Amino acid sequence: MFKFKINQSGKGNRLYLLILGEVFFIIILAFLAVFLLIKQGDAQMKLALSGTLRYESYLLADQLRQSSDDLTRMVRTYVATGNKKFEQLFWDILDIRDGKKQKPLNYERIYWDFITVDLPVPPFKNDKKIALEELMKRAGFTEMEFDLLAVSKLRSDKLVNLEKTAMNLMKKIISEKNEDVPYEKQLGREKAIQILFGKEYHLAKKNIMEPINEFYESIDKRTLQNVRQTEHQVLFYELMIKISFALLMFSGISLLISIYQHHKNMVRNLTAALQLKTKEINERKQAEGALKKSEEDLRNNNKFIESVLENIPNMIFVKDAIHLNFLRFNKAGEDLLGYSKEELIGKNDFDFFPKEEAEFFIKKDLIVLSEGKCVDIPEESIQTRSKGKRILHTKKISIPDEEGNPKYLLGISEDITERKQAVKALKKANEELETRVEERTYDLIKAKDEAEFANKAKSEFLSNMSHEMRTPIHQILSYSKFGEDKIDDVPKEKLLYYFLKIGTIGRSLLSLMNDLLDLSKLESGKMDYEMQRNDLKQIIYNVSHEFISLIGEKGVTLKITESDMSAESVCDEYKIGQVIRNFLSNAIKFTPSGKLITLSIENSELSVGQLKADNDTVPALCVSIKDEGIGIPKDELLSIFDKFIQSSKTKTGAGGTGLGLAICKEIIQVHNGKIWAENNPAGGATFSFMLPYEQDVK
Repeated sequence: MFKFKINQSGKGNRLYLLILGEVFFIIILAFLAVFLLIKQGDAQMKLALSGTLRYESYLLADQLRQSSDDLTRMVRTYVATGNKKFEQLFWDILDIRDGKKQKPLNYERIYWDFITVDLPVPPFKNDKKIALEELMKRAGFTEMEFDLLAVSKLRSDKLVNLEKTAMNLMKKIISEKNEDVPYEKQLGREKAIQILFGKEYHLAKKNIMEPINEFYESIDKRTLQNVRQTEHQVLFYELMIKISFALLMFSGISLLISIYQHHKNMVRNLTAALQLKTKEINERKQAEGALKKSEEDLRNNNKFIESVLENIPNMIFVKDAIHLNFLRFNKAGEDLLGYSKEELIGKNDFDFFPKEEAEFFIKKDLIVLSEGKCVDIPEESIQTRSKGKRILHTKKISIPDEEGNPKYLLGISEDITERKQAVKALKKANEELETRVEERTYDLIKAKDEAEFANKAKSEFLSNMSHEMRTPIHQILSYSKFGEDKIDDVPKEKLLYYFLKIGTIGRSLLSLMNDLLDLSKLESGKMDYEMQRNDLKQIIYNVSHEFISLIGEKGVTLKITESDMSAESVCDEYKIGQVIRNFLSNAIKFTPSGKLITLSIENSELSVGQLKADNDTVPALCVSIKDEGIGIPKDELLSIFDKFIQSSKTKTGAGGTGLGLAICKEIIQVHNGKIWAENNPAGGATFSFMLPYEQDVK
């Protein structure tokens, strides 16, 4: 009765605050709806991109299959007609597939049918040559899919050999031109046709297509999975948007109801007294009805509890505290163990499970009953009838009687087998991911170091080039200015001196430009070589004679050691002289006055094997120039032969661009020789190269 005496002013304030709260909640829901609309748009755009990627993946996979069919068609047509055009088309298909030729526009549609009947050829794409395998990498093909392609490529070797055999037979027929026997009846042609249409050919074709078919299935599964995932995101955002708008509608209705309730309370207060009296009259009747209702509610609650226990997804069981026999099992327990309630009730663990498991279960039951508290068993294995061995997470508790003694034992078990497997798989995936991250980090650091080294080499090259070109140009301009200003004041000998200096400096600048041009030609393969038999002793004599004046000025001694052996080798006289000239120039430059430079030539053996285990060698000549200069740091003995690289002991103050040794390396490699540098035990360095006595003249 006292609840009708509540301060109505305080209740009105609470209702007013409730209305403000509902308005604030509606504003938050509006912002949430806008955010979800934006996320839905992003998901729809991602769905469109996933569909596009799926379509492009199918196009690339179809190009792989179509190229195999086109190759078969061209080689068969070539054998059937003897037309060399189809042989060329066979190689063109391979070159386009492998990225050696540009791909024409719309190549994935109809292309070779136009070519075979001399119809206008579609134009090429305005992009770089790119292999079909590279396009697949850009499209996100997986490692497993590329493994299938590798299997198909290995199996295609046998098919290619058959096709080459057939084409070689046709080439032999065409070259022999046997006019006595008709082309259609010539034995070579019949054999080539038998090869291309025989069982072995079709079997090889089938073996190639098997991994390609698996490749198709993998692409379809992967791309479809990406599309489905994106579709689920779109549906999720659509659902959340609908929920947001439903909440907005519900909040709006609730706000209207609150406002209506505020006005209704005023009327309610006026009728409160009348309602109080009416309630007093009806209390007795309600008490009688409540008693009946409580009995009915008790029955309904029992049914409800029964339904809840049966539908809980975890196994629930009850045992008596004395014999530990099963008294109760829910449906989840029946499904897990594979036994019905009728089979379980009245029996214990030893009737269903192996002895070790039953003893473990009984031991835990006794601990629960003795301690009277809940026992949590994180993991326990159990052998079921239909699902095999499972892993359970079980909690057990004692249920006492009115006197506090244990009467029942209640157990709840959750099947965590799949969860354990998922945790194990996740752990393995994390370990693999950590390994990949470490490998990627190492690669990035290595790439960063290489980029910094290349950038440093480029900067040093530009600096050296600027110095090497600016200095002689300034000297030429200075001597020209001297001659121009003093042409009428100085004798002819002085003017001749100016001109000679200009000529010397110009030749030095020209030599620098020639080095740059030579390196460019060597790298592009456009350098011409006059390979013929030359005497290396004579080349050494001619080059060393050029340095007589410089050797005298520097105050060093040049010693040439040789024997009566033959020193003739197939080489380009000028290019090999250029290598010796560079070696000798560097030796003179970095050898102090009064020291010795030794130039020697001797017989040697040059390895021609491609692997470390190969022991094949050929007779060769070895030319070495040994100085007593500053030497080379051990870790730079290989890098000094790279472009724009100078030794750390010589690149400051000695001039040069770092091109000379790089050019020497290119020249010796073209001669199928070997070039290297090494430090002398007593100081200085020795530069050497080897040339084979004999080699093919191209």
